[in-house]
Amino acid sequence: MERREPAPEYVDHINRIGGMNRYNEPNFRIVWGQNDTNLVYGVDSNGKRGQHIILKHGGVPAWFIDVWKPPECYGTPELWYALTWDWEADAPTIGDYPHRGLYEPAPFNLFVRKVENGVMTFDAMPLTHWLIDLLIPNLLKEQETTYAQRKVAIQNRMLA
Repeated sequence: MERREPAPEYVDHINRIGGMNRYNEPNFRIVWGQNDTNLVYGVDSNGKRGQHIILKHGGVPAWFIDVWKPPECYGTPELWYALTWDWEADAPTIGDYPHRGLYEPAPFNLFVRKVENGVMTFDAMPLTHWLIDLLIPNLLKEQETTYAQRKVAIQNRMLA
């Protein structure tokens, strides 16, 4: 496992282009796949029930861009707990309601996964200003797209 932090000039660049959310936190974060974790409840691979810390990006040794989503994207706290409650653990399986929103992975990879001689390897893309300039405006545009517009676009692709 390797821990990395993005260079300050990339963080400044992504914040300048992507802006800040209502809590004055970045709309986009650059994270290394072996750094970011989530707290979940349930049964681990050894059959142990309880709280577990998992790597958010599966431990992939590559950069990821996370996108902030506001709390209203997750419904009400009541709905969140109704859908995620684990009665045996007496806790929500994916943690508490995200009152300040959540950072979710952007819908693309900044790496290529290869299998050679039965061994999986990852070829990570380096961070560049060009990459940020390409991706962040498209993510911002995607956020402005309504559900109905996305549905029509998918239907049109299926007809082609």
